[in-house]
Amino acid sequence: MRPQRYHPLVMLFELGRLIKNSAIAAFYLFVLQWQSTSAFVFYGRIIFYFIFGISLMAIIQRWLTKRYELDEHAFQLYKGLLKQTKQSIPYSKVQNHSQHTSFVHRMLHVTSLRFETGISGEDAAVVFKAITKAEAARIIERVTGSDEAQDEQLNASSHQDDAAHEGIHAPARLHGEQAGGRSACNVNLSEVLDKDEEAAPNNISVAQNRSTRTIHFQPTRKDTIKASFTSLSFLVLIPLLVSFYFKLNDMFHVEQEAEGLANQVLSSWWLTIIIILALIALSLAFGMVRTYLLYGKYEISSDDSHIYIVRGVLNESSFSIAKDKVQAVEIKQPLMKRLLGLAEVKLTSAGDLSLEDAKLSSSSLYPYLPVQQAYAMIQEILPAYELSNMMQKLPKASLWSRLARPSWIFIIALGALLYFTPSWFGFHGWWWVLAAVLLISIILTRILDYRNARYVMNQRFIQFRTGSWSTHMFISKREKVIEVKVARNPIQRWLGLATIETTNRSKPIYHASIQDVPLEQAVAFFEWYKGRAKEIKLTD
Repeated sequence: MRPQRYHPLVMLFELGRLIKNSAIAAFYLFVLQWQSTSAFVFYGRIIFYFIFGISLMAIIQRWLTKRYELDEHAFQLYKGLLKQTKQSIPYSKVQNHSQHTSFVHRMLHVTSLRFETGISGEDAAVVFKAITKAEAARIIERVTGSDEAQDEQLNASSHQDDAAHEGIHAPARLHGEQAGGRSACNVNLSEVLDKDEEAAPNNISVAQNRSTRTIHFQPTRKDTIKASFTSLSFLVLIPLLVSFYFKLNDMFHVEQEAEGLANQVLSSWWLTIIIILALIALSLAFGMVRTYLLYGKYEISSDDSHIYIVRGVLNESSFSIAKDKVQAVEIKQPLMKRLLGLAEVKLTSAGDLSLEDAKLSSSSLYPYLPVQQAYAMIQEILPAYELSNMMQKLPKASLWSRLARPSWIFIIALGALLYFTPSWFGFHGWWWVLAAVLLISIILTRILDYRNARYVMNQRFIQFRTGSWSTHMFISKREKVIEVKVARNPIQRWLGLATIETTNRSKPIYHASIQDVPLEQAVAFFEWYKGRAKEIKLTD
């Protein structure tokens, strides 16, 4: 294959970004100050024209001078005009790849493609901001060396074939206890595809390749509603309305009219109740629509070698990572999710796992999974990872170690309260009331942190759970841990405790630790890590 330029629509997307970045300055210079004759505005417009013109020429120059080539083993990237440079990125360095099709991409019948590598630096990713779906499929097939490319092409173009899309993404039936309506788990796509005998002929081979996957999760309507409440998306509408009012007032000075309307509404109790109920209904509807656009067509599936995540309604995104590239697994439960029995499962990889212009990190399997289903999904998607429910508790000395540590937050807050001595409602003793409440909160948080802390080390895996009001669980294979560390502070030395820490490859480097484990377990931690030498494979 000879070196070729990127798609011409790359210039259009870069022009759109340039206009977006210049919008505030342009609005100020040419809308708010359109009648101004000051020297500042005059020269500001000249500078704006100059920078915008230079940026426009730079967009064209980059497109003319940047090329790419795919050989048998690596990306060959060329750039530069007077000083040309060539960068070679082996396919073996690719950690994961993602495909994002925004609404504008869909209108122009293109998509964007991004390959993340474990290489550090600015050019760590190979990015195609605009590329045809056929070319994207060809590149994916060349890089991954599998039929996955045809699946990616189906995901990107599924909106053009509603019948095929409905057949493939139909909610799958559940097995056993989940048959009552929970999201699908362990359902083979061949059951769905067998029902779609009238699909277009050009999709038959793609469907056959896709049938080798197992669907692990598709959100039901109940999941979407629960996600909208858990994410508090319904609260976003009110700040948007307030922001819109202030912008409208700045432009058209409607403050007096708004005050008159507000007084008229407040003077009528029934009208006030109707408006409040209408705002609540609009907020709930807004939150559900926003959540549906993000998670409505979510799908988690896998085959023998890869994990696939497809999501988005208007903006479609697909993500794929090889199972052997997963460095660690995280299970996060903020307070709201703990109360509702939900969890978020995230994958750690040596490459960047974020999607450009996306609201959600692609490393997240699904942010609102039921806890037990999250545990089951990890074992199904990553059978090489062992998730243990029998974890060791910390000794009681760990609680005293936590309580004995000084709290800088409490010390600083106490000093501020003593200095300002707040006096509200004629009471001058608020400083010690607030100090007592803060102290009790800190003690309770540390007790919860002690009770939630767990750890386990078995033959090839390590697992931590930490957190107080929110919890965080970390699971990694020994061969994926690149560094371990044991630290002891004076209190820990006195009580015979230690802090153990692991380091995994990621962007940025990922550190996981648990405090106040017994010293003998810290010694065993080092001995456990020595076994890694028998598991790692050195490559040239």
